[in-house]
Amino acid sequence: MKQRLLYLLCLMAVFALKAAPLCAQQQQPKAPPSPAEFAEQEVARLEKLLKLDEIQSFYVDSILQHDMQAMMDEIQEMQRAGMQEASSFRIVQDRWRNQIEAAYQKVFTPEQWDRYLLHSGQKKDRKKAREERRRKRNE
Repeated sequence: MKQRLLYLLCLMAVFALKAAPLCAQQQQPKAPPSPAEFAEQEVARLEKLLKLDEIQSFYVDSILQHDMQAMMDEIQEMQRAGMQEASSFRIVQDRWRNQIEAAYQKVFTPEQWDRYLLHSGQKKDRKKAREERRRKRNE
């Protein structure tokens, strides 16, 4: 009986020792995806959302691979230079996002572009901006 109890305690101790690192790994925050991983995830999402063909998927992947890496390089360079203002980093991110979207617009059909804008929440914003420009021209 004592042997069984000792054996059971040893098993529980071994299990606890092996399970502890696994629990610690699960609690650690995940690192942000690399530009290549992000591109892969975004291409899969856009293929599903917009029903991209193979050529469009290739172009979207190429755009994201290049531009995301370039954006990350620029941000890292800013960090190395000692820049700390969040607004500066947002400006860089916005500039690269606009460049990516300009490239998307060339790759997507008009219907796909509208659907992309609708799902990214920009269609209403762009419509307002277009109407504002018209109003100013007419004045």
